[in-house]
Amino acid sequence: MKSEGKIYVQVCKLCGETKPLVKSHIIPEAFWREVRNNNEIPLLISSGQNQIPKKAPIGVYDNTILCAACEVSFGKLDDYGIKVLLRKSDELFQPIRNEDGSVVYIAKEIDQQILLKFFVSVIWRASISVQPFYKRINIESSHKEIAKKLLRSDDEMDLQPFGVVLSRWQSEDKNINLSKNLMAPFQENLQGVNTYRVYFGKFTAHIKVDDRDFPYPLNECALGSNSLVVVAARNFSESREFEVMRDTVRKSNLNVKTLRRHFSVR
Repeated sequence: MKSEGKIYVQVCKLCGETKPLVKSHIIPEAFWREVRNNNEIPLLISSGQNQIPKKAPIGVYDNTILCAACEVSFGKLDDYGIKVLLRKSDELFQPIRNEDGSVVYIAKEIDQQILLKFFVSVIWRASISVQPFYKRINIESSHKEIAKKLLRSDDEMDLQPFGVVLSRWQSEDKNINLSKNLMAPFQENLQGVNTYRVYFGKFTAHIKVDDRDFPYPLNECALGSNSLVVVAARNFSESREFEVMRDTVRKSNLNVKTLRRHFSVR
């Protein structure tokens, strides 16, 4: 590999050609811009001991993955993910309260194939990124190759071994901005299936990278399982993520004003 200033000339991870590589966001920049509303600088939070939040004015990008042409080819997928999960989410997803008090969000008019491919593109980019923010995303080489094949094709294809179950934050506390969730993604075992938890503001994607299907009842709300998109609501202020964020920020050198502004910790 050789570098020309800040431009790297090496093999593009998608097309395999040797070209200058460009700056790419793995999680689309629109989600970072949402966090930057009111000129606040987003914080990156990683779980684990001795993890200190870092300020990221422009989000996290990587200039070692894609050439310009391949970066542009992700535009349709990124735009659709931004539309569904950010710009039109309150219009598309309608809350329904169950008899037990739990809440689910239901959406009808969503192209689940495109949305699922968007998540495949994110997890593939994250898996080959050199950025520490994505260091806990490690998928097998065989699954990376399947993802590349899916992403380079415009045809509708079977997206196994990938799958997605979505959840959405809710909170009764109006002081908590649910779009400011910037925890680093991580691997988890979800009812015996290998998944990765990736955050998109109000939404969390539980992305399966496993030859096994989601077990019941997750299989009934996974993307593509039926004509409706079903999203479970999770209480942010009572979640493990909130506790991790709060404890991590408390251990840092950030002042109380910054702490309260980002996570409503009093």
